[in-house]
Amino acid sequence: MGRMAELNNLAKAEMYREYLFAKRYSVEVCVRLFTVYAFFLVLFLVSKSFGGVERLGAFGMMNLSAYQLVGFAMWLFSLMALGVVSDDIAYGSQMGVLEAVWLMPHAPLTMLCVRALIKGFYELLFLSLFIGLGMATTGIRLAPRVLPALVILAVTLTGLFGLGLLFGGLALMYKRIGPVTSIVRTSFLFLTGALVPLDVLPKALKTLALFLPMTDGVALIQRLLVNNTPLQDVFLSVGMLRCLANALIYFTVGVFAFWHFERKARKEGLLAVY
Repeated sequence: MGRMAELNNLAKAEMYREYLFAKRYSVEVCVRLFTVYAFFLVLFLVSKSFGGVERLGAFGMMNLSAYQLVGFAMWLFSLMALGVVSDDIAYGSQMGVLEAVWLMPHAPLTMLCVRALIKGFYELLFLSLFIGLGMATTGIRLAPRVLPALVILAVTLTGLFGLGLLFGGLALMYKRIGPVTSIVRTSFLFLTGALVPLDVLPKALKTLALFLPMTDGVALIQRLLVNNTPLQDVFLSVGMLRCLANALIYFTVGVFAFWHFERKARKEGLLAVY
């Protein structure tokens, strides 16, 4: 069997696995959708109660809410990308099946990458429902530019997954790193322009935000879907170059960090420690 056929079978198995989880725990999926929608609705109503919060930027209430809808959806997507490796490793450690990943015919990193892509696909379906529900009930309108947005989302996901690989390597060594990932995930909601424009942040935090793997992706997709900016102005911008550079750097560092911690975990016999 060729390499591509093996990867295809692995992708099909992972997709079916995620489908079974979604079907078996459909109530959990519905509750999650209701929870994130309720959170955004509260945010929308709070913004409206402050008269549009024009102090947060040079745009009105509905524009700000559209920015927040896109940014909040991006943040939800980042939770998956940052935790897809470390959460699986932590779960495997707790259940006593972690070493099974290393006994499979595929390299662990290959399997984790395929799993991230499949989880990303299902997460994209979930976020599409969330955005559609938000638009239907709040009057927010986004430009129907799905393919360009998916391109930017894929670039952003690459950088986020690289950071997730770093967390995964740390989880191999130290098993429980939940507080670290929780702090990083929460900070992304406030430091990447997802909820408030970067212009209102202190200069030091604004500079830090530019080096995060999600910041430019959020801004570019907001320009695409909210501002309806011409494609050439988005894809030929400094923000796009910075987004590509961040994605490449984070993914490269994440891969090498994961390999380093994996070798160290093998050497110290930590794959069978729960």
